[in-house]
This record gives sequence, C-alpha cells and structure tokens, in this order.
Amino acid sequence: VDSKDIFALPTEAVGTIMGPRGTIIKEIQNETGARIFVDKDEQQGSNERLVRLHGSLEQISKAKATILQHLDEWKRNHGIGGEGGGEAEVTEFVPVPRASTGFLIGSGGSSVSQMQVETGARINIAQGKDDTIDGNPVRLVSLMGRPPAVQAAKELILKRVKQWEEEGSAPFRGTGEGGAAGEEDTQVDVIIDPKDALGYIIGRQGSSINGIEQECAVRIRVIRDEPLGRIVISGRPRDGERAKKLVLERLDEWKNDVGGWVGGAKRG
Repeated sequence: VDSKDIFALPTEAVGTIMGPRGTIIKEIQNETGARIFVDKDEQQGSNERLVRLHGSLEQISKAKATILQHLDEWKRNHGIGGEGGGEAEVTEFVPVPRASTGFLIGSGGSSVSQMQVETGARINIAQGKDDTIDGNPVRLVSLMGRPPAVQAAKELILKRVKQWEEEGSAPFRGTGEGGAAGEEDTQVDVIIDPKDALGYIIGRQGSSINGIEQECAVRIRVIRDEPLGRIVISGRPRDGERAKKLVLERLDEWKNDVGGWVGGAKRG
C-alpha cells in the first residue's frame, strides 16, 4: 500500500537539491524507489515549496533522509544554522480530513490558538483547493518552529483528529440535533440580493469565504452569472446551516455598513 509524506524546502534551496535538470532527485528516486514530486509554486505567504513523497514507508523514509542531508549541506554552504546558532526552525505538513478543519480551528480560531500556545509552534491550515489522499479530500496543516515544538504540535493535531473521528465526525456534537456519523452531505443555496454584495462576502482574495469554509467544514461555490448572486454551500446539514448563517451575517454587514452608504449618505 502506497504511503505519502509532505514536507517543505526553502525555495532558494530547491535548485541545488534537485540538481541540473533534476538529476539529483532522479538519483534519489532510483536509489530509494520512492516517487518524488516538487511543487513548482511556493506555498501562499511563504518562501517554501512542498515536496511530496509516494511509496512504501521504508522508501519514503530513505528518500526524505537523503533529501534532508542535501538540505543540511546546502545550509552549511550558506552559513545557515551553524554551531552556536541554536536549533534551526523546521516546517512540517500534516494532512487532515477536510471536514475536520472546523473542529481543529474552533470557534473564532480558539482551538488552533490554544494549540499554538501549548506547543510553541506556528500552525496554519491551508485554504482553497483540497489535496487528496486515497481519493479522500484533505487539507494540509503547516507546522513551523523548533523541531520539539513542531513534533508536539503534530501529536496534538493528530490527537484532535482522532477525537473528531471518535465523536462521530461531528464538530458540534452535543450542541443539538444532527451531526451523526455517516450523515450525508446536503446542498444549501443562499441568494445574495443585491448582487453587488458578493465581493464583500467573498473578501479580499477569497479570505472571508475561505474562512467560513474552514470554520464550518463545508465547500462553498459562488455563482456570478445569474441576475442575483448565489452561494452554494455543500456539507453536513448542521454545518451548512451554520455557514449559511455566517454568509447572511456578511450580507447584513454589507447592507448596514458598506453598501448602505452612497455619496456620504445612508441609503433607504
């Protein structure tokens, strides 16, 4: 059975580690039997690129160790992390079920903030497009900090995912009806009238809509080519209704505080 590992490399080190025309990476693949893929683009908001390893656990372990040896050599050659400089920071990526992200983040980001305080690592849950493992949608959680802090954060994340699974994959279990294990996804349509409010609801570069997706563990699609704006929310019924409520709150904000002002005077 194929396994998968994901970790990050500094963008400036990628060329050296891959070698001319990828010769070093090809050698590592031949020696270890692992399949190695290096992202062409940086992760949003960072100067790092993801490396994805596929193969058996033994193949992945050997390939990752070899790549990290090349990274250590690159750091020494560039005077990074020398003696007396303390333990260098690392970045590790942990894939988690997409539907678990709302539970991991917590209300208003409370859970992820607490994990950062407890471990000392910086934790970020990827937004936007899902990755897939064995056909299942996942989100990548990036952990940054000193190795002990990153390891502690990884263990805590995995513990939280296990808790989410044991509670029936229901972030809001016990707060009311719904959220039972095996509950099928439903679709909720939200009409946006006036259509001009769509941009505010989506947020700069999709930040607001992505935040709702993460907090509620739903998928959101924006329909623009209709007379009125429409937002389609897919997920468990309880999650979908919660996301709908947040979308309508954004619409009310636009009506009351943003779109309601024209030429310095309040509309209506």
